[in-house]
Amino acid sequence: MKKKKMRVLMFIISIPSLIAIILFLPHFNHLALNIILLAVSIIGTLEVSNLIKLEKNILEKILPPIVGGSIPLFTYLELMGILPKGSLHLLVIFYIFLILIKSTFRYSPEKFSLILPSIGYNFLVLFYPSLFISYIIRFSFFENTTCVILTFMFIVYMNDTSAYLFGSLFGKKSRKIFLVSPNKSLVGFVAGITASIAFSILFFIICPQVFAYKFIFALIVGVVIGISSILGDLVESAIKRSADIKDSGSIIPGRGGIMDSIDSLFFSAPVFFYLLTWIHS
Repeated sequence: MKKKKMRVLMFIISIPSLIAIILFLPHFNHLALNIILLAVSIIGTLEVSNLIKLEKNILEKILPPIVGGSIPLFTYLELMGILPKGSLHLLVIFYIFLILIKSTFRYSPEKFSLILPSIGYNFLVLFYPSLFISYIIRFSFFENTTCVILTFMFIVYMNDTSAYLFGSLFGKKSRKIFLVSPNKSLVGFVAGITASIAFSILFFIICPQVFAYKFIFALIVGVVIGISSILGDLVESAIKRSADIKDSGSIIPGRGGIMDSIDSLFFSAPVFFYLLTWIHS
């Protein structure tokens, strides 16, 4: 019960604060929000790195989280024109080369079995969650940026909140749909997707330009983002289940780690980005 109260308190504090930052600090393509996203990316990448129980050398402990966590930074600088186009792509390709080439320098035959796990670790930490978060950075360069960001944030977080609330109250008999997250319930899933559709329609009324003034697009976005939010949550649950832990960290009271709080964003961010690109094409 104490954890639930702390979770509600954190929601009451964090969401209005985030809305205030989005509304009142839109300068330089929402630089303030993007700095927060960069910090979230680095911390989240470190949490993922710590989840993977693998023998790591000092290079693997430090470099992957730094490079992976910095993808949102390179995304912002490139979109602002501070870095030349293709800089992010070059960074990623160079690091992939480094990961693969490094695997050829395993001089101890006893450690050859670690080559594939090491490559897998480096690839996961490079892209998860930083690549997904970088798409939220890209929202800052749409027209009607503030409306776009708020629309995305409410569709995703009201999905998460409704699924948690209705699942806790009414979903006890419909749980264990997915073994990786046995506390998730069918009632929670339905409530979450319904909330995503409802808030997509609400923002169609408030900011119809986000959906190119077409109601059908708002419905499509609500359904698709509702589903992708749930999938993002389940994927993170699967990773934690594999690591045999309950929370990705302890940085947020009542929630656990950064990853526990933003997992619903992972699949939703690129999906929302490409949906809007398609809607306005």
